[in-house]
Amino acid sequence: MSGTAGTRVFEIEDNVEVTIKDLTVRHGKVSGSSPRGGGILNHGTLTLERVAVTANETTGVTGYVGGTAQGGGIYSDSDLLVVDSSVSANSARGGAGDSVGGDGEGGGLFAAGGVARLMNVTISGNIVRKGDASVGEVYTWIARGGGIYGVADLTLATCTIVENTTAQSGPDGDTEGAGVFSGPVGTLTIGSSIVANNSGPYS
Repeated sequence: MSGTAGTRVFEIEDNVEVTIKDLTVRHGKVSGSSPRGGGILNHGTLTLERVAVTANETTGVTGYVGGTAQGGGIYSDSDLLVVDSSVSANSARGGAGDSVGGDGEGGGLFAAGGVARLMNVTISGNIVRKGDASVGEVYTWIARGGGIYGVADLTLATCTIVENTTAQSGPDGDTEGAGVFSGPVGTLTIGSSIVANNSGPYS
């Protein structure tokens, strides 16, 4: 299922239970001042089984303050279960700003609330990039969570989180958690998983 690089692929509304199986979710794109969930935006109860979420993106707009982009592949603020699946080659790119560059958060997955459980999932090749600021780049913001950004109750079991990136488009600002960024609220539990070869200037 493709968004043809022009729209989000799936949006799950409040109080709706959805299961998606044996599908590729790709080429979704959302742009704006606070774009979320290029491939999938979940407000309900979502289960993904044997699903590949790949090559989706969120991109913040350019303006006086650059737009903050979250969850290039998936943005979920409610319950999420992902099993035997992959989240790869997605991106969240903050917009350039005249004074403030936008954040990029959660290249593969942004878990914003509820309970998020990933079991036997590969998170790979995702990227977050902070937007630059044209006025000396003094107020350039942050890139966090190349693979996953979690402010939910997040559990990773037998997962592989590799080759994700936090990137800068200018010399200032900060990057954190190239593989996984967790906090300032929520919990993170990781078991029997691999987190390796993720990269960023300060990760």
